[in-house]
Amino acid sequence: MGAMQSLFEASMYSFVCLWTPALGPNGEDIFLTGGPQTVGRGHGGTQSKRISHKQISVVANTHNGMARVQGLPTKNISGVALGGGPWQPLGPEASVNLKNGDMIALLMDEGADEAETTVDGVFRFQATYVEDKQQGGSWFGW
Repeated sequence: MGAMQSLFEASMYSFVCLWTPALGPNGEDIFLTGGPQTVGRGHGGTQSKRISHKQISVVANTHNGMARVQGLPTKNISGVALGGGPWQPLGPEASVNLKNGDMIALLMDEGADEAETTVDGVFRFQATYVEDKQQGGSWFGW
Protein backbone atom coordinates (compact mmCIF):
# COMPACT_ATOMS: atom_id res chain seq x y z
CA MET A 1 0.00 0.00 0.00
CA GLY A 2 2.85 2.40 0.83
CA ALA A 3 4.48 1.84 -2.57
CA MET A 4 1.18 2.52 -4.32
CA GLN A 5 0.74 5.76 -2.39
CA SER A 6 4.26 6.99 -3.20
CA LEU A 7 3.72 6.23 -6.92
CA PHE A 8 0.43 8.12 -6.81
CA GLU A 9 2.01 11.13 -5.11
CA ALA A 10 4.89 11.18 -7.60
CA SER A 11 2.40 11.33 -10.45
CA MET A 12 0.73 14.40 -8.93
CA TYR A 13 3.58 16.66 -10.06
CA SER A 14 3.13 17.53 -13.70
CA PHE A 15 3.43 20.19 -16.37
CA VAL A 16 0.76 21.94 -18.38
CA CYS A 17 2.06 22.01 -21.95
CA LEU A 18 0.61 24.39 -24.49
CA TRP A 19 1.31 26.20 -27.74
CA THR A 20 0.77 29.92 -27.82
CA PRO A 21 0.28 31.56 -31.22
CA ALA A 22 3.20 33.93 -31.65
CA LEU A 23 1.97 35.81 -34.72
CA GLY A 24 -1.44 36.72 -36.06
CA PRO A 25 -4.76 37.81 -34.57
CA ASN A 26 -7.45 35.71 -32.91
CA GLY A 27 -5.07 32.99 -31.81
CA GLU A 28 -5.97 30.72 -28.96
CA ASP A 29 -3.70 28.51 -26.86
CA ILE A 30 -3.63 24.85 -27.81
CA PHE A 31 -3.41 22.70 -24.68
CA LEU A 32 -1.35 19.58 -25.28
CA THR A 33 -2.22 16.34 -23.55
CA GLY A 34 0.13 13.42 -22.96
CA GLY A 35 -0.48 11.72 -26.28
CA PRO A 36 -0.08 12.30 -30.01
CA GLN A 37 -1.98 15.25 -31.45
CA THR A 38 -1.97 16.77 -34.92
CA VAL A 39 -1.81 20.52 -35.48
CA GLY A 40 -2.50 22.34 -38.73
CA ARG A 41 -4.76 24.82 -40.51
CA GLY A 42 -7.45 26.19 -38.23
CA HIS A 43 -5.36 25.96 -35.05
CA GLY A 44 -4.40 29.20 -33.38
CA GLY A 45 -6.07 31.33 -36.03
CA THR A 46 -3.98 30.04 -38.97
CA GLN A 47 -6.11 29.88 -42.10
CA SER A 48 -3.56 29.69 -44.96
CA LYS A 49 -4.79 27.23 -47.60
CA ARG A 50 -1.17 26.09 -48.06
CA ILE A 51 -1.13 24.61 -44.54
CA SER A 52 -2.53 21.09 -44.25
CA HIS A 53 -5.16 20.32 -41.59
CA LYS A 54 -2.64 17.79 -40.26
CA GLN A 55 0.70 19.52 -40.79
CA ILE A 56 2.65 18.26 -37.75
CA SER A 57 2.31 15.72 -34.96
CA VAL A 58 3.04 16.68 -31.35
CA VAL A 59 3.55 14.40 -28.35
CA ALA A 60 3.78 16.34 -25.09
CA ASN A 61 5.36 14.82 -22.00
CA THR A 62 3.41 16.23 -19.07
CA HIS A 63 5.94 14.74 -16.60
CA ASN A 64 9.08 16.56 -17.79
CA GLY A 65 7.62 19.54 -19.67
CA MET A 66 9.07 18.71 -23.08
CA ALA A 67 7.37 17.90 -26.37
CA ARG A 68 8.41 15.97 -29.46
CA VAL A 69 7.23 17.45 -32.74
CA GLN A 70 7.34 15.56 -36.01
CA GLY A 71 6.69 16.71 -39.56
CA LEU A 72 3.99 14.80 -41.42
CA PRO A 73 4.04 13.89 -45.13
CA THR A 74 2.50 16.98 -46.73
CA LYS A 75 3.46 19.00 -49.78
CA ASN A 76 4.76 21.89 -47.64
CA ILE A 77 7.61 22.08 -45.12
CA SER A 78 7.26 23.18 -41.50
CA GLY A 79 10.06 24.85 -39.56
CA VAL A 80 11.50 25.07 -36.04
CA ALA A 81 13.54 27.71 -34.23
CA LEU A 82 15.21 26.12 -31.22
CA GLY A 83 16.58 28.18 -28.36
CA GLY A 84 16.06 31.46 -30.22
CA GLY A 85 18.18 30.30 -33.15
CA PRO A 86 17.44 30.56 -36.88
CA TRP A 87 14.57 28.78 -38.61
CA GLN A 88 15.39 25.22 -39.67
CA PRO A 89 13.25 23.01 -41.92
CA LEU A 90 11.20 20.21 -40.37
CA GLY A 91 10.42 17.89 -43.25
CA PRO A 92 8.23 14.79 -43.39
CA GLU A 93 9.15 12.21 -40.75
CA ALA A 94 11.82 14.51 -39.22
CA SER A 95 11.41 15.22 -35.50
CA VAL A 96 12.87 17.38 -32.73
CA ASN A 97 12.38 17.83 -29.00
CA LEU A 98 10.94 21.18 -27.90
CA LYS A 99 11.71 23.03 -24.68
CA ASN A 100 10.19 26.18 -23.20
CA GLY A 101 10.33 29.08 -25.63
CA ASP A 102 11.10 27.05 -28.76
CA MET A 103 9.11 28.08 -31.83
CA ILE A 104 7.43 26.04 -34.55
CA ALA A 105 6.09 27.31 -37.87
CA LEU A 106 3.42 25.27 -39.62
CA LEU A 107 4.66 26.59 -42.97
CA MET A 108 8.19 27.64 -43.87
CA ASP A 109 9.39 28.95 -47.23
CA GLU A 110 13.18 28.75 -47.08
CA GLY A 111 14.97 31.62 -48.77
CA ALA A 112 18.57 32.02 -49.83
CA ASP A 113 19.38 33.31 -46.33
CA GLU A 114 17.68 34.02 -42.98
CA ALA A 115 16.36 37.40 -44.18
CA GLU A 116 14.52 35.80 -47.13
CA THR A 117 12.97 32.92 -45.15
CA THR A 118 9.26 33.41 -44.43
CA VAL A 119 7.06 31.54 -41.95
CA ASP A 120 3.32 31.27 -41.30
CA GLY A 121 1.33 29.73 -38.44
CA VAL A 122 3.97 30.35 -35.77
CA PHE A 123 3.56 28.96 -32.25
CA ARG A 124 5.73 29.16 -29.14
CA PHE A 125 5.96 26.06 -26.95
CA GLN A 126 5.40 26.69 -23.24
CA ALA A 127 5.38 24.25 -20.34
CA THR A 128 4.33 25.37 -16.86
CA TYR A 129 5.03 23.31 -13.74
CA VAL A 130 1.89 22.51 -11.73
CA GLU A 131 1.79 20.97 -8.27
CA ASP A 132 -1.56 19.29 -7.73
CA LYS A 133 -1.19 18.21 -4.12
CA GLN A 134 -4.45 17.46 -2.37
CA GLN A 135 -5.19 17.51 1.34
CA GLY A 136 -4.57 14.19 3.02
CA GLY A 137 -1.98 11.55 2.32
CA SER A 138 -3.97 8.98 0.37
CA TRP A 139 -6.50 8.57 -2.37
CA PHE A 140 -9.25 8.60 0.22
CA GLY A 141 -8.04 11.81 1.92
CA TRP A 142 -6.95 10.06 5.12
